[in-house]
Amino acid sequence: MKKAKCKGETTEIWKDKWLPKPNTYKPQDSIRFLHENTKVSFLIDDYTFQWKRDLVFSMFTKEEVELILKIPISPPFKPDRIFWRCTSSGQFTVKSAYHLLNELEDQTRGQSSNLRTHQAPWTRLWNLNLPNATKTFLWRACLNALPTRANLKRRKVTEEPACPICLHSTETIEHTLWDCPSTRDVWALSNRKFQKASTPSPPFAEKLESLEVSLGTKELLTFAITAWNLWKRKNEVVFKGHLTHPSSVVKQSQQLVEDPQHLHVSKKTKSPSQQNNSHWEAPPQGKIKVNWDASVDKISCKVGVGVIIQDWKSQVLATLRMKQDLFPDPHMAEAFAAFQAVLLQKEDLNYTGLITADTRDILNIFNSWSTRHIVRAINVVAHALSKDALSISGRTSTFVNIPSCIQTMVS
Repeated sequence: MKKAKCKGETTEIWKDKWLPKPNTYKPQDSIRFLHENTKVSFLIDDYTFQWKRDLVFSMFTKEEVELILKIPISPPFKPDRIFWRCTSSGQFTVKSAYHLLNELEDQTRGQSSNLRTHQAPWTRLWNLNLPNATKTFLWRACLNALPTRANLKRRKVTEEPACPICLHSTETIEHTLWDCPSTRDVWALSNRKFQKASTPSPPFAEKLESLEVSLGTKELLTFAITAWNLWKRKNEVVFKGHLTHPSSVVKQSQQLVEDPQHLHVSKKTKSPSQQNNSHWEAPPQGKIKVNWDASVDKISCKVGVGVIIQDWKSQVLATLRMKQDLFPDPHMAEAFAAFQAVLLQKEDLNYTGLITADTRDILNIFNSWSTRHIVRAINVVAHALSKDALSISGRTSTFVNIPSCIQTMVS
């Protein structure tokens, strides 16, 4: 658990976990010269609500200074709160705790050494024309990090380790993907080189390494897709009570290899309603519309904010471009951009606004505002402003002139 810094009035500099710094989440106490109970609010200017840079530079290490200055400061009316670092919402969930324990367990087992051992074959596999989900599955299989019943029992999630298909042997990764009689039926109908592989199977990572050396690109692609389909087949047995016939598994895998376009199912086509409405719409008469977006520069840890405000006649009333030191997290960047959009409307324009953005997760937190999610294709003007903001310094707002980076888009 960590503390979110809003006002910093209840968060102690030296005792609380408030820095986004792995392991300790606290600053080093060896350079402490303030009272041990000094609050984080002491580091924040009461008038500008910005960090007191001179004080921060004098108190903390260079690494800590960079971390602190990238922390956004919430409005002064927000009290400090405790949040769970393993979820984007900050709320504790059993699922997130489960994944955290798995991560810590993998680190304890010396996962990094295993990764180095299998780095060479994995490089070739990663370059194959495979969906990211399939690559991630194979990666986790090599690390024995899939939720087989053997792993779930070891973590005390279940008491039954038996394979849900054959109901006899312990369900390990090797059993599910190679040794199970039902799985052997699938491989028997597939490439002959797969049939010659040894049984019982060695650890999956070793098998993949040996196959990577002996198989051609198309054969390796077939093996990877078939293994992925075998895992999904097992899950269908567990969750739907349905066992796909071996010939159907082989046929589906072969079709995917022959027609790579069907591999990348994540590339969804737009619905007719989306295609017909992919343009900016003016707000109702007497209202304004605020569009915003954020661009992230992960290398320099900076965020570009773009905001444009237009009235019901499509006239541009104001724009904002702003570059800010911030952690390169997309959700945090969009939240910061949303805050700047609200400030621009609230402080600089006396209108009732309709706020729109292309990030649905962030919109859900504005319960008191009229908001609407839009697709990125409609939000191109705000996006262009946010990209241009990364090339400027500080904050630039306009109320008459239109920035050159969007003149052709709004003319």
